[in-house]
Amino acid sequence: NPDHPYFTDEAKAKARYRQGVLAFNAGDFYAAHEHWEDLWSDPPAGGLADKTFIQGLIQLAVGCFHLTNDNLNGARGLLAKCLPKLEPYQPAQRGLDVTLLVTFVKQAQEQVATIQACADFDWSHVPQLPTNGRLSRQAVPRESTARKAERAVEINGWLAREYPDAACALVHNSAYQLLVATILSAQCTDKRVNLVTPAFFAAYPNAKALAEAPLKAIAEVIRSTGFYNHKAKSLQGMARQVVEQHGGRIPDTMEALTRLPGVGRKTANVVLGNVFGIPGLTVDTHMIRLNNLLGLVQGKDAVKIEQTLMKLLPPVEWTMYSHRVIEHGRTVCIARRPRCADCVLNELCPSALAPVKPAS
Repeated sequence: NPDHPYFTDEAKAKARYRQGVLAFNAGDFYAAHEHWEDLWSDPPAGGLADKTFIQGLIQLAVGCFHLTNDNLNGARGLLAKCLPKLEPYQPAQRGLDVTLLVTFVKQAQEQVATIQACADFDWSHVPQLPTNGRLSRQAVPRESTARKAERAVEINGWLAREYPDAACALVHNSAYQLLVATILSAQCTDKRVNLVTPAFFAAYPNAKALAEAPLKAIAEVIRSTGFYNHKAKSLQGMARQVVEQHGGRIPDTMEALTRLPGVGRKTANVVLGNVFGIPGLTVDTHMIRLNNLLGLVQGKDAVKIEQTLMKLLPPVEWTMYSHRVIEHGRTVCIARRPRCADCVLNELCPSALAPVKPAS
């Protein structure tokens, strides 16, 4: 326990570093990031002689977390940042084979670039193979907006039949609880957030209690969600503004919600659609990736994607379409290993790659 009162500062630093290494090797990249971030923000009395190296490890851990959660853009950026921080410490530092780490980072960068290139490729120009049992890509001709809207509605219909119980994965009982949970879900799994929120809401049942809470106490409760210091500031700022400007009640308009600290359009749409019944499209990494693969949108700008989809789907379907696509991205259309053969959208997706049955 690095926080034991009898530990010297140097011993605490070594313990935090070692815990980070053990967590990283166990695949718990969040925990590794937290231990190393503690070491970075609270170094021993003499400071850290290899502070840049520790910063590189923090970025590597967060980049690996992005990889495991299919956030390829986030992974790519962090891997690029950590590489120049680790390279000067080759061949070894603190007992780690840094040369091996650098090699891994470069390999990971190449794989991410390959996956993204495949996702961004315009498959509509690739002809279909003969239906002789080989693999085939679906060829979709250039579409008019009207035809694309028809296909979007058809896609939504198939997803509705496939996921009749699709819903917000974040457990909540009020607008306040869902807003808090959505802020916590940034760079974190919904499953982890749902483990943290019961204790959080027991300690801070409303915006007033959260606004008055010490920042350090908030951060400690949400530590396991990652980036806890930044999230604690956002949560406290949000709560104070809700109390001061909205009488402690979560506002129910896009304009008012997006003025709150830590709240963007995605978070606002989650709250509006799932609590207030106001239709909204939640454009997360799954929505960006799948709608590009489906040929309904182009690019990775979340706001532009939201605006495009709003023209293709009726408002009444916006909230549920988001839930269905996210569920499909988690269970079938997985970034690193898409199960195209099992996908109900196979015949509607220009990016589908699946066995074609021989003609009878």
